[in-house]
Amino acid sequence: MKAIILTTLILAAHICGAEEIDFLTTIKKSPKTSKALGIQKLTNDEQVTLNALLNRAYQMGAEHQAQPNNQVPAKPVQAGAARAVASPVFITKIDEDKGDVLKLANGAVVEITRGFLGFVGFRKDAVLYKESRGWKIWIEGKKAFSCDVLKAPDNRPSGAGESVSISEVKGGGKILTSLGGSLYEVGDLHTIETSLWLGPFEALLIDGTRLLNLDNGGEIIDVTKIR
Repeated sequence: MKAIILTTLILAAHICGAEEIDFLTTIKKSPKTSKALGIQKLTNDEQVTLNALLNRAYQMGAEHQAQPNNQVPAKPVQAGAARAVASPVFITKIDEDKGDVLKLANGAVVEITRGFLGFVGFRKDAVLYKESRGWKIWIEGKKAFSCDVLKAPDNRPSGAGESVSISEVKGGGKILTSLGGSLYEVGDLHTIETSLWLGPFEALLIDGTRLLNLDNGGEIIDVTKIR
C-alpha cells in the first residue's frame, strides 16, 4: 500500500496542481500503470479511502512548498503520540431506495447494515462518511446508519470529517460544548434549530467549519471553533 501511495503521488505531481483530483481515474487511464500499482486489487472502500488520503497528502505537500523560507518548521510528532486522521465525507442526495439498498446522486450505491431504515422519501439529503469502524450514512429526517459501500462515489469527497461528542448546548443553541472541552459557536441562521438540541449526542465536524448532528435529521450547520 505504501508503494502504491508513493508512486501515485510522484505521477500526480507531473499531471496536476494542488487542487483535489480523482487520482484513481487518472491512473486507470493507463492499464499498464494501473496493473503495476495493483489498483484493480483494491475494494471499492479501499479505493475511496485511498483517493481521499492521496488528495490530503498532496495538498499538504503543496501547502508546505508554498510556505515562506523563514517560516519555523512544525515540531515533529513524538513517537507514540496520537494523530488525527481525516476521513472522506460525501454530501449528496438519495436518488433511489430499494429496501436497504440506496442509490445516491453522486453515483454511489450503499446497503444499510444496521438499524431500521423505513420510508426514505423523495431526494432526501444524505451524508456518506467513513469512520474507523466502517462506513456510515446520515439521512435527512432520520439519523446515521452503518452501511456497506457497494459502489464507490463517482465524485471526489465534499470534505474531510472527524467525530465529535457534544456534551451540552448553551445560550439558546448558540454554543456547543464537546466532551473534550472545545467550544463551537453556531451561525446565526442555525440557532433556531440548535436551540432544540439536547446533549449529549454524536456529531460529524466537516472541515472544521460545519457540523452535523448524527442523532438528528435536521441539516448541516455552520460553526466556528472558539476554544
